[in-house]
Amino acid sequence: MQKNTKIIIMIALLLAVGAFVFYEFSPHYNNITYDTIGNTSIGTVEKGISGNVSANKTIALITGIHPREKLSIEPEIEAAKEFGNNDVKIIHYKITVTDHPDDYDTGRANGESLVHDFVNPDVTSSDADAVIISHSHNADYGEGFYVATPEMDNASVEMAEKISKTSDFNYYP
Repeated sequence: MQKNTKIIIMIALLLAVGAFVFYEFSPHYNNITYDTIGNTSIGTVEKGISGNVSANKTIALITGIHPREKLSIEPEIEAAKEFGNNDVKIIHYKITVTDHPDDYDTGRANGESLVHDFVNPDVTSSDADAVIISHSHNADYGEGFYVATPEMDNASVEMAEKISKTSDFNYYP
């Protein structure tokens, strides 16, 4: 074999091994395909599933309920995609408010209405073990990151207290 042919084969082999190593050790983000489950004059609700669809644990994630809280939307979606690499099924409800999304009161009310009309019935009939509603706030509101438990049921309070004790999240009952 000629020297040039050996070099080309070695380069091709190194590229193949490098591609394999890169694929195996990089995060495998899940692409989520969404279906529209609600569409009204105030906005849309889309539902997508990622992670292990046959997992024993399911998390429902709701983003965009308050459209001005943009800091929480994309990071939560990316975190869900990455977390979906674990043995968990993630149901993502993506809320898009189109009627007055930048008006504080109207935008919030419209997002909450979309969740009430489309997400609540769907998530109630799902196999979700936990529901996460993602929010963000101005720096002068509250102290850092926090977990809230609107229902105040025992399971939610217990989980929030554990999160507060083992992370940088505060718990606001």
